[in-house]
Amino acid sequence: MVWRIGGALAVLLVAVPAWAGPVGTIKNASGDASVLRGQQKLAAIPGLDLEQSDSIVTGADGAVGLTLRDNTTLSVGPKTTMGLDEFDFEPASDRMKLVTSVARGTMMMTSGTIAKLAPEKVSVVTKSGTVGVRGTRFVVSVEE
Repeated sequence: MVWRIGGALAVLLVAVPAWAGPVGTIKNASGDASVLRGQQKLAAIPGLDLEQSDSIVTGADGAVGLTLRDNTTLSVGPKTTMGLDEFDFEPASDRMKLVTSVARGTMMMTSGTIAKLAPEKVSVVTKSGTVGVRGTRFVVSVEE
């Protein structure tokens, strides 16, 4: 924003957090699958940008594949509720963090750059515990 105060110009610079904007993208989806964003329910379709705090919800025949900005890939199976709780990927500033949660269902994760550079900053939270990720591929299954 620019204001004229007297004969001088005043400029207000607004800092935008590094994490602002998409944290990832849906690559494929099938069956009953949606993204919950605040109070909105969006169809999970290929190309949809994902934001921090989005939740992926699938029905009995649903599945979603997504890729995060650090090249972490997540596959969400049927009857699953999975949240993208925290994501920060600014390796040049040494700011990296990935926290997902699985309330029910199954999710497969293949680690990306964050897990390779800072494995202690990646975790998956379930109702019975937290999984620390140390760079690999694994499946989390949470029964209802």
